Amino acid sequence: GYFDQEGVVLGSEFKRFNLSLNLDYNPFTWLRSSSSVKYARGSGKSHIGTGGQIGDSEEKGILDLSFLPPTMTGNKLTDRVKDGNGNYGFYPPANVHFFLYNYGNPVYDAETDDIKNESDVFLGTTSLEFTIWDGLKFKTNFGIATNARSGYLFKPSDTRSLDQYGDPGIQRAQSTYSQYANNSFEWLWENTISYIKTFGVHSIDFVGGLSAQENTYRQMGVKGFGSISDVLRDVGAIQDLTDLTGNQQTYSFASQFARINYKLMDRYLFTATVRRDGSSKFAPENQYGVFPSPSIAWRVKEESFMKNVSFIHDL
Repeated sequence: GYFDQEGVVLGSEFKRFNLSLNLDYNPFTWLRSSSSVKYARGSGKSHIGTGGQIGDSEEKGILDLSFLPPTMTGNKLTDRVKDGNGNYGFYPPANVHFFLYNYGNPVYDAETDDIKNESDVFLGTTSLEFTIWDGLKFKTNFGIATNARSGYLFKPSDTRSLDQYGDPGIQRAQSTYSQYANNSFEWLWENTISYIKTFGVHSIDFVGGLSAQENTYRQMGVKGFGSISDVLRDVGAIQDLTDLTGNQQTYSFASQFARINYKLMDRYLFTATVRRDGSSKFAPENQYGVFPSPSIAWRVKEESFMKNVSFIHDL
């Protein structure tokens, strides 16, 4: 499928392309295969967020804009948000309330900033189920998930206030460039064996298995001022790097589990469950925990002395 939408807010848009494939196959009566693949690629941009925050002009939201006067008297060429000659208004850098001093022209930002955000998401699973004999099955399932996101924000240099007043105000005498990228890769492998059988008045339902999972996440980000050209979108062209981050995290999980249900005449029920879960996020001596859970039940409604009690449906 394909989705393309332009937002109500100036300069906002979202596009997505996605596809999926599901395949089930039974080569033999005792073997069943199932696979699923999904992929989505998205891109979008939004110059103005949905919230509100006073401060840096990069953090503005719709709520903030509702407090701003509609006329901007700072630009000596126009007092409009934007005139017919392509001049954008701005608030004067001095002799104004501090609240206004910290705001630029949101229309100017939306029409001159260069924003790009992209994402790629892939999900894939495949499984094999073996029927060993009547009631006894073994199933193995393997899946992977990847998620990659990247983008940048470029704000061109703006010297209008500096040229007219000798004071840059909230405007950027130097261009601003920030870039980010992150990705994650996760795999999951599960193996289960199950047995369901009824022997006269006895019924047994058992499942047990093992599972393992690992996730690796990487990220990097950089921000700086003063690109040697407003045309370049290159970290190497930044003259003053102010923020540089990056890290990688890998964590894993492992589990062993079992559950058995026993019924006698569909009247007396017993269930026992036990799990042993481990996580690499904990210290080596505390990575695993065992969680047992037994339960019993009595379906009184199935007793002969309750058969004719019509106002009780189940008990």
